[in-house]
Amino acid sequence: MSEASYLKSLHLVIKHFAQSVEFDALHSPAAILTKRDYKILFSNIESVWTVSARFLGLLERVWNHNPILSPGQICGLIAEYAARHFDVYINYCTNQMFQNRKLGELKKNNDFMEVLTRLENHPQCKGLSMRSFLLLPVQRITRLPLLVDGVCHRMDTASPDYPVAMKCLHVLQKLAKQCNEGAKRMHNLEEMTRINQLLDFRNVRTIALVSESRSLVKQGQLTRILTSSQGILDKWTRRKELLHLFLFNDILLITKKRGERYEVIDSAPRISIHADIIQEDQVTNWLPNGSPRHCKNLFVMALLEKTTEYIFSADSMSERTRWVEATTPSQQVNEDETIYESWDCPQVQVIERYEPNQPDELQLEESDVVDVFRKMADGWFEGERIRDGERGWFPSSCTVEIVGEHRRAKNMRQRYRLLHSMQAFN
Repeated sequence: MSEASYLKSLHLVIKHFAQSVEFDALHSPAAILTKRDYKILFSNIESVWTVSARFLGLLERVWNHNPILSPGQICGLIAEYAARHFDVYINYCTNQMFQNRKLGELKKNNDFMEVLTRLENHPQCKGLSMRSFLLLPVQRITRLPLLVDGVCHRMDTASPDYPVAMKCLHVLQKLAKQCNEGAKRMHNLEEMTRINQLLDFRNVRTIALVSESRSLVKQGQLTRILTSSQGILDKWTRRKELLHLFLFNDILLITKKRGERYEVIDSAPRISIHADIIQEDQVTNWLPNGSPRHCKNLFVMALLEKTTEYIFSADSMSERTRWVEATTPSQQVNEDETIYESWDCPQVQVIERYEPNQPDELQLEESDVVDVFRKMADGWFEGERIRDGERGWFPSSCTVEIVGEHRRAKNMRQRYRLLHSMQAFN
């Protein structure tokens, strides 16, 4: 999408949707939206349009003065303007989560849906939904680094324009990262608030969970296996229980789910937790009578300050690995996983969009390319997204492995430029 067509689409969002009689709560007495709903739904999209319009005007003026612009001149203009004015994208991306939720809430209202359907069916929308138009700024700021990276790829590294293009790439990558971090920060703060409202501290010290510095690393259900030394009856069905763990960047909460709430039964600073995988030949060392039926993928988690040990069973090998590494990094690997060095790792291309279910998972868009550092036997991969260096876990079923030395070399060069630009301008 060119800058002109992008600007035209933003203009449509504002004129056709935001300033419609039914939606414009700031100026129209007939609006069905409240001012608060309006501000959340359309965020600062008018500011984004203003910045984009001025940017296009700048490009047109420079082009009219000199129709033959070098790549370095174009990249220089982009870098300078983006560094000064593109912070409006950070605000827009930061508010995107609230925007999406508000749109979902409003769609439950029949009056809103009637107006929205009528507006979306207008010929100038060309069959696209309002949400697809609202996503344009997010997509634009994500794709700009890729466009400039394509320019860098075609340039001679000895050209005087090359350092200018690389500086532009760094500016845009930094901006895209700030947008992503802003969105994550808002999502994290809301997640902390939501979890805090579900916790009960009955027999343990209450912890003030909500903090901008605290983030959720991983959560999920694990089966705890209780040993006979804890005074439990000998029936194995009485010697296991389901626990729900919340691991934050600084603390672990171990809870029992009771209805829709979670009772905290134990906690520990993250720094004082140690976890180890229990190999098949080690099971009887921890459980003299063996593990209960259907309890596989065992590991032990020790809360060092309390000298308390929990023996857990995970649903899969990859889930066990992720829990162990989240609490005790740099563990030894086993035969159920394959580790690759960054210089010799396979690459996969995304064929199906994937939305993370856990904080340690990687969001994937179609056509994304990912370096794979680890393959688990149950089909989960750990890797790094080439376009921004983000690392995480994802199911291999939504990807295909890239074959062919030429294609792989091209992607490796893109990754090299990403790393080089980060190092050169930090």
